Amino acid sequence: MQFTREGNGRREVYLGPFAYNYYVSGMDATEYLLHAVEMRDHLRNDLKLQVDHVDNNSHNHCKWNLKAVSGEQNGTGAKGSLVAQVKWPYYVSPCVHESGEYLVEYGYCSFYDGQIKHSYVRCPTEDALVSFLRTVFGWLPPAEEEYDDVGSAWDVLIQSKKEGISTSEDFACGSFDFAVKSYDRKMAIPLDEYPVWII
Repeated sequence: MQFTREGNGRREVYLGPFAYNYYVSGMDATEYLLHAVEMRDHLRNDLKLQVDHVDNNSHNHCKWNLKAVSGEQNGTGAKGSLVAQVKWPYYVSPCVHESGEYLVEYGYCSFYDGQIKHSYVRCPTEDALVSFLRTVFGWLPPAEEEYDDVGSAWDVLIQSKKEGISTSEDFACGSFDFAVKSYDRKMAIPLDEYPVWII
């Protein structure tokens, strides 16, 4: 189920807001169903908030992938479109911590051994996350320096735009298994051990 949108004779339901409200309600499923429409309307109409899929995968409705944000924060040019720009062999996998902060795993897949080479950062706010994502292209090293044809993350982005290569959503975000493993790796690190991205 999802929120209802009427138009062209159709009624659509959006799972992201439905799942988000369930998680924050603290109600059991039966009780929540009695209040789902009221909670949806309150979030959308009274609070003027939308539910953002943190890792840009609109099919991942896990609690750690949903956060209520303003329409501006969820709009074009915001975090989601930045995550989608990262191209394989690079990846960025953010999630939201129960504290409301964002935890990000980022890195690349090694051509030598097929292993994920990753680093971590903690972004206290939505603005900090957007700032980090805008900077990440300059941070990510060449996937393998010996592979001149791969280049930096920025080189890969530019080339992929020319060639229409798919986004990391097809790899990291589109792969629910990868997203869950990335979340587990992030949760294994105590919050105070994360380097903090400050803007």
